[in-house]
Amino acid sequence: MTLYTQATQRLAVLDRRETGYQYALSDIPFDGAAAPGRFFADDFLRDVGVPTDVIAREDLREPLQWALAVAHCEAFQVQEELILWFDEVERARLGDSRSIRLLVEEEAKHALGFERFAQALKTRHPEWLAAYERGFAESRAVFGRKHDAAQFPSPSAYHHMFWLLVLHFEEYTVWVEQRLRGAGAQPAWVELHRLHRIEELQHLATDSVLLTALEVSRELRAAHARGLLATLAANFWHYVPVHPARVVLAAHFGVELKPTAPMTRLGFWREVCQSPVFKRTRELLAYLDPKEVPPAPAA
Repeated sequence: MTLYTQATQRLAVLDRRETGYQYALSDIPFDGAAAPGRFFADDFLRDVGVPTDVIAREDLREPLQWALAVAHCEAFQVQEELILWFDEVERARLGDSRSIRLLVEEEAKHALGFERFAQALKTRHPEWLAAYERGFAESRAVFGRKHDAAQFPSPSAYHHMFWLLVLHFEEYTVWVEQRLRGAGAQPAWVELHRLHRIEELQHLATDSVLLTALEVSRELRAAHARGLLATLAANFWHYVPVHPARVVLAAHFGVELKPTAPMTRLGFWREVCQSPVFKRTRELLAYLDPKEVPPAPAA
């Protein structure tokens, strides 16, 4: 039996949407994936804690940019595949609304798109691939973990934690796309994220309805928000996948890459606190005592 009976009317509204926003895999310019160009602007790198002296080094620009791009593709793929797995094991409790089915179908396409783009990027630098794969495996062990329903007090609590993590991840993907606009990034990379964002905005609407509808206490919502904050802070360069680049730079360039500050003192956290993109993450954190939520750092 579905856990989302309270969402029936709101899901029905979403179910009636037209699907002209959808894109096809053939719309992604995979042929341009291996073309020269940068993938992230310097201000983005600073906001996620990459030191300015590392950003400025010409000899580190290509390995840093390349490893970050591949890691973002593969991290997005893993997260999309977690949604497919959750749908498979929790289908009866999720129900069969059209919005949920569209979300699942589109996430399957996203996973394939990011996988193909990652494979194309990997052909650029096979000499760095072993170190990259080692670093990504370490990150995947953190953010790609499948939670056991038995660890939660109820199926509703299990679903709430899952969709909370999904919602923040999807807002992060939209933020990445926003930061690419006007940044002079590689055109194929920009187009990949532009297309992805169009469908993710639909998914965020569905995520929000599902989270709101679940019958869980305010105390549990606060506990899960607290867990999200603590998990991100403790594993920031795994969830924002800088860690594989750190392993590549250490293995091939002898550079020990360290974040410039803890997550809550970075530009990223300022964005979480202030950017419209992260408004739903802020709604989740609003269940906490305000004193538990670190303030936005100064610009």
